[in-house]
Amino acid sequence: MMHLRAGGVFEREHGMAHVEMSAMIGAMIVHAAAARGAAPAAMREATGFDPARGLDPDARISLAEETSIWEEAVRQTGDDAFGLHAAEMLRPGAFDVLDYAVRTAPTLRASVERLARYNRLVHDVAVFSIRDRGDVMRIEHGFRVTGPSQCRHSAEFTIASLVVIGTQLLGEPLRPRAVEFRHSPPASPEAEAEHRRVFGVAPRFSMPANALEIDRALSLRPLVVDAALSRLIERHAESLLAALPRRRRRPRTACGARSRRRSTRGT
Repeated sequence: MMHLRAGGVFEREHGMAHVEMSAMIGAMIVHAAAARGAAPAAMREATGFDPARGLDPDARISLAEETSIWEEAVRQTGDDAFGLHAAEMLRPGAFDVLDYAVRTAPTLRASVERLARYNRLVHDVAVFSIRDRGDVMRIEHGFRVTGPSQCRHSAEFTIASLVVIGTQLLGEPLRPRAVEFRHSPPASPEAEAEHRRVFGVAPRFSMPANALEIDRALSLRPLVVDAALSRLIERHAESLLAALPRRRRRPRTACGARSRRRSTRGT
């Protein structure tokens, strides 16, 4: 059985070697898979990942390692909509300070703005952007470097998590106006049905970006939060952001590495 570990051939061939994220993400996938019938020991044997690493907020895994964990979770659960179902299991605190910063924001828009700002605490290159289009707020997600990309289930988890957490914050179902994915549609009718159930709309596939669109007015509706606690968590998130190593603020790409080597040889 092939293990997709950090620094391996798989990573070098797929441009993943310089992308890292919090081990909490890997642990979340394993726990969600276990809840749907996978054996954690078998997951660890197949991927080489110990979910106990997720207890260390500074522990990191590579993009290739994350991808292998997603794929093994799908294989062991037989769940072709596993990313959606993992998102539905999210509870407060799953991603430490980032999660609480998002959940204590005064509006859904402010929540997404915090997500966009503080997501670097858990992922080197994943970014969220907000675009206003008339009465719609559009949220796009992607990588800020070329080459590496999310696997299908990771992308579906990410967009579904916006709906799940939004619903939890609002206290009522968050129904998007539109959902878009870069990848092709799932092959199974069951997975297609799950997309419609989770999102309330049929997603569009093979689109330029992974995106979610919601009513702009809804995004500005005040949420019931503890304002003092919100400010405290935001200050803590800012201090953690300022303390990030420079390499995680500006991820190194293979192209950048080659440029620096040429520059060094020329001096």
